[in-house]
Amino acid sequence: MGTMSEEIITSLHEAYAARRDPAIRDELLEHYLPLCRAVASRFTGRGAEREDLEQVAAMALLSALERFDPALGNRFSSFAVPTLTGALRNHLRDRGDGM
Repeated sequence: MGTMSEEIITSLHEAYAARRDPAIRDELLEHYLPLCRAVASRFTGRGAEREDLEQVAAMALLSALERFDPALGNRFSSFAVPTLTGALRNHLRDRGDGM
């Protein structure tokens, strides 16, 4: 995966907010998967498999992409990390693991 400039990422967010094009969504998801892995890694060792945690984080990422409004001027990562963290905490709580 190549590194995209902040300007390109911002334009992709703006285009996705305007058109909801699945190809743009997939490009953004691919770009932010390392963020999912990083957040999920903070929850390892609590009884859930790493793959499960990464999948929960990826689903939360999709939810965050759907709700993100780039017109508000926030960085997506600042918006997404609490969503990912909350989803992972809920997943562990609902499983009865580690919280």
